[in-house]
Amino acid sequence: MKFNPFPFLLLGILQLVSHDGVAWAASNSQAEIQLGLGVEIDRVDINGVKLFPTSVIESSLEIGPGDKLERLKVIRTEQNLQSLYVRHGYEEVGIRSRLVRKRNKDKTVETVLEFSISEGRPIRIASIHFALQGAQEIQGVSDERTKKLWATREKQLKSSLTFSVGDIYDQEKLNEVKLLFQEQLASAEFIGVKVNATRNNVAFDPNSFKDIKGTDVSKWVGIEFQIDLGERVNFGFRGNTVFTKGYLDGLIDEQRLLGLGKDYVGIIKAKLEDEYRSAGYAKVDIAPYTFENPMKYERKVTFAIKEGPRVKIDSIDFDGNLVFGGDELRKQFFSKASMFIQNDIYVEKDIQKAAEFLVEWMKEKGYLSARVVTTNTLFPPKPRTQIQNSSVRLLIYLYEGDQTLVDNILIKGSSLFSSAEISKLLRMQTGQPLNLFAFGDGVERLKRAYKDAGYLDFRIVNEGTDTLIKYSQDNRLASLALQVEEGERFRVSRIEIEGLSNTHESIVSRELRIKVGEILRDTDIVQSERRLRKLGIFSAVSLKPIDDPTQPGYKIVRVSLREADRGVLVYGPGYRNDLGIRLFSQFSYSNLWGENQTASISASANRRFYNYNFVEGQAQIAYSWPWFGIPELNFRPTAAAGRTQYINFSADTATLAANWDKQLLSDPNITGYISYTIESIHQTLALESIDNGEFTIGTITPKVTLDLRDSPLSPTRGFFSTVWLDLALPAFGSQGNPAPIAYYRAQMRSDYYVPLTRDIVWYFSFRTGYEQTLTVGNNPSFIPLIKEFALGGIASIRGYQEQQINYPQNLSNPNPSFGESLAYVNYRTQVDLPFAGALKFGIFLDAGNLLVNNFSFGGLSYGTGFGFHYQTPIGPINFDWGFPINPAPGTDPYIIHFSVGII
Repeated sequence: MKFNPFPFLLLGILQLVSHDGVAWAASNSQAEIQLGLGVEIDRVDINGVKLFPTSVIESSLEIGPGDKLERLKVIRTEQNLQSLYVRHGYEEVGIRSRLVRKRNKDKTVETVLEFSISEGRPIRIASIHFALQGAQEIQGVSDERTKKLWATREKQLKSSLTFSVGDIYDQEKLNEVKLLFQEQLASAEFIGVKVNATRNNVAFDPNSFKDIKGTDVSKWVGIEFQIDLGERVNFGFRGNTVFTKGYLDGLIDEQRLLGLGKDYVGIIKAKLEDEYRSAGYAKVDIAPYTFENPMKYERKVTFAIKEGPRVKIDSIDFDGNLVFGGDELRKQFFSKASMFIQNDIYVEKDIQKAAEFLVEWMKEKGYLSARVVTTNTLFPPKPRTQIQNSSVRLLIYLYEGDQTLVDNILIKGSSLFSSAEISKLLRMQTGQPLNLFAFGDGVERLKRAYKDAGYLDFRIVNEGTDTLIKYSQDNRLASLALQVEEGERFRVSRIEIEGLSNTHESIVSRELRIKVGEILRDTDIVQSERRLRKLGIFSAVSLKPIDDPTQPGYKIVRVSLREADRGVLVYGPGYRNDLGIRLFSQFSYSNLWGENQTASISASANRRFYNYNFVEGQAQIAYSWPWFGIPELNFRPTAAAGRTQYINFSADTATLAANWDKQLLSDPNITGYISYTIESIHQTLALESIDNGEFTIGTITPKVTLDLRDSPLSPTRGFFSTVWLDLALPAFGSQGNPAPIAYYRAQMRSDYYVPLTRDIVWYFSFRTGYEQTLTVGNNPSFIPLIKEFALGGIASIRGYQEQQINYPQNLSNPNPSFGESLAYVNYRTQVDLPFAGALKFGIFLDAGNLLVNNFSFGGLSYGTGFGFHYQTPIGPINFDWGFPINPAPGTDPYIIHFSVGII
């Protein structure tokens, strides 16, 4: 190969003209660097970094593998890196860059851009002081009282510091503390708070501090926080009946977080008026009154509220419409309107939004010039016997314009798809109305189709230009002209995995949907990244395809990972009104042996306040072994023991279980399970003495689930269903005395979530089960009490005690014996409504039956009521007040289901 000295001459020139601290070098020699517009970078190496993880450093890079060498990008990268170190207290940092030729592990020569970092010594904090700034008096309070008030606040602020003397001077931590101070003072009802922090270089002797944290120092600095408290203001309300004081206080707290300036009274007044008008009180009038209280260091602002009537909509009419009829427009208007408008409640903002949605619908029909001209609001006069301004008539003036039709569709540069296939992807046809929204979605579908076929560099050349859509005949016709550039169809040359220290590379490789030599599809990249994140053993995952310099048409897929913490310890208290005080703990350790296997130990104990017999508890050891023998088969063995008190008996249990699960289909999401369980059970304190005793139950359980929810943890829409069968036989290890244990239990559960609005979700659930004894030779068998169906409680029918609806109520015989069966159905529905912040208010209706030797969807017991649900740092707080409907004699008139913490 002929040697070309020009690239190295260019690098020498760059060396001479580069800014201070940037050094360039080129090595190796017989290999030629093809420049084009610049040298192409094969790899970027960062050397000398000890303080930051790889992902943080990479986020500072302006240039990467596959990019052309540009001096400006190199300089910006150095500036970014220097800024990163300076922000974290390392001002001595030095950064040098150079371009070299290196051989990689495959012995291939690569062009490498190296950044060498000398981190240097940190700046440390020598002292921290606070100073009160601003007016010498706070709302008329004498200077002495100001000092007292400030002394209390200063102590609280000092306790909130996240750093101390001797720590590294970190500007990001400093900014976080300033924001924290502002939030704390705002929560203490101070308005107009200002927090500033200054830094001064100081002479410092570390020997004067015994607990100093660092001796490796470039300089010592003192920090002074300058605090301007602003005004301390308390708010009150008069005349409010629609919203509670707590709700209105919450609105003000939200506004505090956004910031309140000098005109805070006007800002809050506007916020309150907007909230009332958003609820349909269009004629609300709010007047603020201010009172000074020097003795309490505060100003009190009281908002006198005249709520007025909730305004109803008498009629909605349209004018200016020639193509669309009034009835058709009203139908579309209400179909896209909020729940308030649909219920004829006037909310001005919602009217405007619904009108905008109506215009979008008209544009989808090809009327691209459609718009709302104006909306007239008329409050008709009322007779003296009626409330004035309680209803409104609306007249919406529209401009439709002319309809635009698709004249023709031209595709240039496409070889993968035919014009007909592209038209289908675009969902555009000649002679049909031009829908710009659908066309935009179609363009994105076309891009995805190409990238899913391996054309990662595919682009529409004229996208975003006037040539994409050309209008004619006064915008009545539109020609769609797409000029595409397919680019190369890429394949995978190799996969590079970096960032692993504990995890075996094979664990990552088996999750990848990308294979060497195969076409590199965009969906495979996305799916591979999603699968790696789902493992839960990586805190950062990134898949980046880069050009392979040795093989045109091929890309190297670089998988960058950062491993997460492996051990997790969780513990804390809880409370449930039926179980009493509860303590729980769990320790898990993941990625054992680097094989993504997990072991966990959990334990809990509770002490009831009523009907107490003994302290209850459960303990479990569990193990998770993914890819057990065959791809994507998970093996989960468990061992558990517990003491539990039920409504009609108590039981000591010891359980060994082996569980296998595998995703059968990804679309739809169907998962299959199979498990074997062996349980040793000792039943005591039963109402019928025949139920006391010891026995063993061996069970095989197949199970299938279908999950179409948007989230498995907090779903707001979608469908979930699961069905399973428990089969217990002596052949599986079941042993009973005096009769054998043999039965089957089939159960199903289906949940459906319907979002009514962004914040309101309607939940439906149907659950059912059927269990029956089986013959064992000529011997009758039975179902143990602990395996009998029972209803009642927070998980089935609220308004009844836990397991209050049970088998002994239905038969004099203590247990279902040979040929007998139990069956249940359970319906549940609930609507969760936003109440205040994270607090939700729910209205529910539960129903169900428990039948012997029969099955029916009717003959139900009902429970209804309402509940509040609030998410806190220690877990959820749940309060449900349930009332049985037409209860049997002796049934409690209501049951409160209350819990705090994880249950």
